[in-house]
Amino acid sequence: TKVGRLLRDDPKLGCLLAGRFVLQSSQVLFESTFSQYIMVILQGDSSVRGRIMGVVGLLGILANAVLVRSFGNALETPVALAASMVILALGHAGWGSSTTSVQMSMALVPLVLTSASTTTLTKGLISKSCSPDIIGFVMGLSGSLDSSSRIFFPPLAGYVFETVSPRAVSVVCAAGALLAALLFFLVGFMSAKTDEVKAADKKSR
Repeated sequence: TKVGRLLRDDPKLGCLLAGRFVLQSSQVLFESTFSQYIMVILQGDSSVRGRIMGVVGLLGILANAVLVRSFGNALETPVALAASMVILALGHAGWGSSTTSVQMSMALVPLVLTSASTTTLTKGLISKSCSPDIIGFVMGLSGSLDSSSRIFFPPLAGYVFETVSPRAVSVVCAAGALLAALLFFLVGFMSAKTDEVKAADKKSR
């Protein structure tokens, strides 16, 4: 298939797409159970949920309006994305261990800032990593993967929340973020190897 040939010919792009898919899937797991966690574990009423969701919205605006706009070029590298995923994993671990709304709000700072900014940055990095003749296909594939995560992972989030424990969802989210970090690190490693080969070839000419 065209997808198989693309991933075989460009494993770096495949790792980027996989990293973004894992990142999006972790976020879907979080979004699917977040309000329920506040209600069940924090015993929060609608006003508490409203305040915390307001914090989430504000942080999301700051991430895209300030972080991406001011530091986008520096952050739009595989190594920076991998580091962001480690911070994101800590954020997921933080909300899963929160027992008060204050603790939850503090955990959301690194979580939302990194998730909102890296969602934007990974899309930009993917578009820059493919040739112009296939960019439409690749971005469509990325969008399809994003959509599929919203089909399969909300039921999984509900299952883990109900049958294992509410806090177990945060563990799965953190594990997903660490897996994304590994995938982005591999992208950086492959990019460095490619640059070394190009430099050696240039010297030999």
